[in-house]
Amino acid sequence: PEKEYEALHEADKKALKHLIKAAKALDNVFLKQDYEKNIEMKATLEEAFKDGDKLAGKLLQLFAIFNGIEGNDGIAKEPIRLFEDHVLPKGKNVYSSDITKESLIAYLKNNIQDAAAILSYDTVVKKIGEDITAIPYFVEFRNEYREAAKQLLLASQETTHSGLAVYLSLQAQALVCCDPEYAFKADAAWAALKDSPLEFTIGRESYED
Repeated sequence: PEKEYEALHEADKKALKHLIKAAKALDNVFLKQDYEKNIEMKATLEEAFKDGDKLAGKLLQLFAIFNGIEGNDGIAKEPIRLFEDHVLPKGKNVYSSDITKESLIAYLKNNIQDAAAILSYDTVVKKIGEDITAIPYFVEFRNEYREAAKQLLLASQETTHSGLAVYLSLQAQALVCCDPEYAFKADAAWAALKDSPLEFTIGRESYED
C-alpha cells in the first residue's frame, strides 16, 4: 500500500527496489521449473500485446494469475490451458519429459546410490545418455540465483534494519552455495527478525515432484 511505502526510510525504499528485482529473478526460476517454455510463451504474449493484440492482453492476465501456461479456476476438474498445443507434463520441468515413472523406478533399483539426489526437493532430474542425473538448483538456475543473490546483497547494504541485513546476506549465500548450513542460518535469521520494515521470504525447494 502507498501509505506504508511512503512511511519507509529512503534507504529501505532503495532496499525494496533490489528485493523486487530479486523476486523477479526467482519467479523466472519457478516458471522454468513449471514448464520449459513458460518464459518463451510469456514473451510471445507480451510482444503480441505490445502490437495491439487484445486477446494476448487477456491471456497475459491469466498467465499472471496462473503463474504459467495453465491453472485451475476452482470449478472445472480439468485445468484451463492458455494454449491448446502446450500441456504441462506430469513431472513439470523438474523431471525431463523423456523420463517415465517406470524408467525412473528401474534406474533407481540399479543405482540406489543416486536415489537421495534424484529424489531431493532441490534438484532437477534429466536423462543424459543412459543415465538419469540430478542437477542441483544452484547449478541449473545459476544465472537467476546469482542475480537474486546480487540484489539481496545490495538490499542488505541499503536497509536500516541490521537483522534484515544479516538475513538477506545469509540468504544470498544460501542461493549460490551448496552447503546446507547457509540455508539453515538464513532460515534461523529470518525466524529471529523483529520489527523489520520489509518482509522478504523465499523457498529454495520445489515439491512439484
